[in-house]
Amino acid sequence: MSKVATSWGFIKTHIKLLVVLGLGVAIGGAGTAVVMASVPDSPSGVIHACYRSNGLAANGTVRIIDSPTQSCNGNETAISWNSATPGQFVTNLVGADFTNTSLAYRNFAGTDIHNATLYDTALRGGNFSGTNFSNATLSGTLDLQNANLSNTNFSNTTWGGFVISADLRTASLNGATLGSDFTASNFQSVDFRTVLLSGAEFDHSNLSGSNFSGTHNGQFGAATNTSFANANFSNATLHDVYWDFSVIATNVNFSGASIADSNFTNINLSSANVTGVTWSNTICPDGTNSDNNGNTCIGHLVP
Repeated sequence: MSKVATSWGFIKTHIKLLVVLGLGVAIGGAGTAVVMASVPDSPSGVIHACYRSNGLAANGTVRIIDSPTQSCNGNETAISWNSATPGQFVTNLVGADFTNTSLAYRNFAGTDIHNATLYDTALRGGNFSGTNFSNATLSGTLDLQNANLSNTNFSNTTWGGFVISADLRTASLNGATLGSDFTASNFQSVDFRTVLLSGAEFDHSNLSGSNFSGTHNGQFGAATNTSFANANFSNATLHDVYWDFSVIATNVNFSGASIADSNFTNINLSSANVTGVTWSNTICPDGTNSDNNGNTCIGHLVP
């Protein structure tokens, strides 16, 4: 056999070997792609990784892992982060503490934040549409100017402190306790029938069209030290309401309201707008019954 034939055989053998190796790399690469397909987690968007933090080889090297099938080694520390775009949160924030935190202009739409603590929290301009704040505690100074609170769930929340410009027209306040100073806030057409008002103030707030029907004592009545100065109750339904003598009702607008089965004994309503009010079985500020005054409290608005 000639040297040329021997050389050609050697070359053909090596070509076959290279082809086999090439296929192996291709198959291995395809396998790697399958593993990487589950990074980040779906649908939470969380990325899991390990960084080398212990041992002689500790150098901070980071490697991404597929958390369902991989885990960190003994010389590594597990870390994770969210792949969401800036301003958006997809993680569960139940029971989170937002004390002295700025959530301004953030998008929390549809997020579950129940049982959270918000103290001196900036919420200005944030999107909280459909957010679940049930059983949360909100206190300190809360800046809610231009925040989107449409369809927000504040059921059984406890409010305290100072609230600036909250627009709660379509929020759910079922079972909430309101003890805040709500300045220039909008409660138009809000359902207050199961809300507890304890030391709340509503200076320059709009409560027109709100429904207070059936509220009494621990819900809306006996609202100790509550101020409704300059509040708007126009067209509101006020049935079974009892106001403690300490309630401030300066310049309250009751125009067009329906007031029945209520008690305003010793409440000074001399500056109130009572145009078009419908009175029924209501104790007027001077202690007389509207039914005995020609179905009105006009002329009986001063204790």
